Amino acid sequence: MGARIEIAVGLRTEFLLFHEGPSRILVSTSKPENVLEIARKKGIEAAQIGVTMKERLQISNRSEWLIDCSLSDLKEPWEKSLETRLLQP
Repeated sequence: MGARIEIAVGLRTEFLLFHEGPSRILVSTSKPENVLEIARKKGIEAAQIGVTMKERLQISNRSEWLIDCSLSDLKEPWEKSLETRLLQP
């Protein structure tokens, strides 16, 4: 399953993509408006940052594409990255 994620923050790309801030979670749901309403009622900051989609991963920050590729292009490096690194001379 792929995704289209649109974020508008002033962070450097590596922080935006890989920083693990405290107390953040990602929720995937078919009814985002329900999740946002529950969060609002509980006083919890929440934002819809994207949607799922087939066969592509797209991430943008302030309308600049950071990642735009097919899932098939990502599959082999993800599956074989450790093996490849360990077998390099």
